[in-house]
Amino acid sequence: MTHRLASTLFFMLLASSAHAQSGPNSSLVSAQFTPDAVIVTDRTAVNEFAGALREAAALAGGTCQKSEYVVWPESRDNLAEQFQDGLGALGYTLTLLDETDDKDGYVAAFRLAGTGKTPLAGLWADDGDGVVLGWCTLSAGAAAPRTSPAAPAPRPAAAPVPTPQVSAIQSGKYGCTETQPRLVNGSWQFEFQSRGVVQLQADGRYVDPFGVAGRYGLNAARTVATFSGGALGGGTATPIEGEVGRLRVVIPTASGERRWTCGRM
Repeated sequence: MTHRLASTLFFMLLASSAHAQSGPNSSLVSAQFTPDAVIVTDRTAVNEFAGALREAAALAGGTCQKSEYVVWPESRDNLAEQFQDGLGALGYTLTLLDETDDKDGYVAAFRLAGTGKTPLAGLWADDGDGVVLGWCTLSAGAAAPRTSPAAPAPRPAAAPVPTPQVSAIQSGKYGCTETQPRLVNGSWQFEFQSRGVVQLQADGRYVDPFGVAGRYGLNAARTVATFSGGALGGGTATPIEGEVGRLRVVIPTASGERRWTCGRM
């Protein structure tokens, strides 16, 4: 999301205070916002932000289901940390998907997930004067079709074709973000570097986010993919526990490792 869009959104959302509720409970998580927060209920004021939020949801590997838009009229230094701490206390883990930080302000796209929690995607925008949060619950992975008991038959029915387990790696398109290590105050931190689409083809070929082709192989359980060639060459992909359709790719490097986090599209 561009800073020009962020500035427009601040103006529109802050101007919609007549349609906002002060000091509210969140409709997406079991928590209250700070007293200075207002929830925007005027849907015409959030049309443009909603479009940017849908892009964040796609980057997180899903689509928005139920959304919520919150404004803090005055920015505070510790507001983002307070927000993340509150989510951590609720059992969520935040994954940064994309961010920009310059003289015009800070904008971040993120994903939230936790054991037994409905995953969420969100945008956090801070222009130094105010803060806007837009977030939404994400659609779950494709549900398995319901099955009915088989009707009695005069002869044994053919055995059903086994279907891959939800933890198995599937072919298809994945939206991916890359992080790389950087030494900060004596410890390694992973910072966002780039994003793109990885295509895993059923014949063992793959196309990396930069359009370069390579190959991958799967173990017998389809829980580990090993890549050769392309940007993921030398790396391995494994499913992220508890998150259907999500993969973590780790590529060893001389300085440690590079990481890609991918969600099936």
